[in-house]
Amino acid sequence: MKRLLTLGASIALVSLPDGSLAQANLAYRLQGSSIRVDRVSHWENWIYQNDLVTSLNVPVGEVDILEVSPDGLRPVFFRRNVNVAPTATDYTYKDQVRAQGSPTRGGATAKTNDGLAGNIIDGDLTTFWEPDTPADHASRLGAPGDFHLDGLREWEVEIDLGRLVFADSLTFIFPSDQFEGEFPGQPVKAFAIFASMGERFPFPLGSNLRFSLVAQAASIPTGLGPATAETASTVRDIAGSGGRRPAPAHLRHARPGVTPTDQVS
Repeated sequence: MKRLLTLGASIALVSLPDGSLAQANLAYRLQGSSIRVDRVSHWENWIYQNDLVTSLNVPVGEVDILEVSPDGLRPVFFRRNVNVAPTATDYTYKDQVRAQGSPTRGGATAKTNDGLAGNIIDGDLTTFWEPDTPADHASRLGAPGDFHLDGLREWEVEIDLGRLVFADSLTFIFPSDQFEGEFPGQPVKAFAIFASMGERFPFPLGSNLRFSLVAQAASIPTGLGPATAETASTVRDIAGSGGRRPAPAHLRHARPGVTPTDQVS
């Protein structure tokens, strides 16, 4: 299954270094009545301050979205129309929120049928993820697995990109009539998309991630493949958004999940 994240540029603010570095003139130099930060060695002692996202409260040189060069500090350039999902497993980071700092590899997990979750981000349209479902109809009648109304709460996956990215769209590919002689099923009727930069919940000592609702979708036509967070005909406005579409933003985690149709308003 293909999941597309298109990227753009980013900017950020940095904070003053601590007093010991400042006093030792490791983070700046004095010239006349001015304070100058004009060396790579200076910038490497500054902090990208983010009190909500632990992985961003680090020295500037360790932040994925900034680059330190002899010319100064600049935002990292992200190419547009790049699918960053298939490379999620190439990245490992120290998860300070849920794993007490243990190394964690990016990838996809699912509440049900987790063994197929990796297919969601492999970029291959011939692979797929589906809930835990018996192979034949007769078996489903007696033991439906998670393929029933009460099992909808398990129809949730989480994509950990392994690093912070700047995304301006999320694209999910649902079944269509692309496989000759097969009936791949119909798209789900309603789903919600949540995203997170990696913030703690509850703040400041929680051990869970804070996810925010970024889009809701309903009534996807039968046979339609892609559904994106930009598709006006299928994505509902989020309460309190004033009708605005989700703006490009940094994210590390995405969590799409199926919802009963009567829960999408």
